[in-house]
Amino acid sequence: MKAISTRPLIAPLYPLANPQLRNLRSWPVAGFEMIRIYFLLDDEAMRVMRILHGKPDIRRILERERPSND
Repeated sequence: MKAISTRPLIAPLYPLANPQLRNLRSWPVAGFEMIRIYFLLDDEAMRVMRILHGKPDIRRILERERPSND
């Protein structure tokens, strides 16, 4: 998590059809490579959308996701 907290653009984009998540990025959790953090960046913050294990249908889960506008 430290790598993406200091340089979040190193995390690759995770392409989805959901336009609200067009800038979604993913990164593996150190020591638990099957678990990934899915997050969005904006001008002021990194917003973690989900932390998921790689076995479920991640694409289906994320396509239904709707970011909050907090």
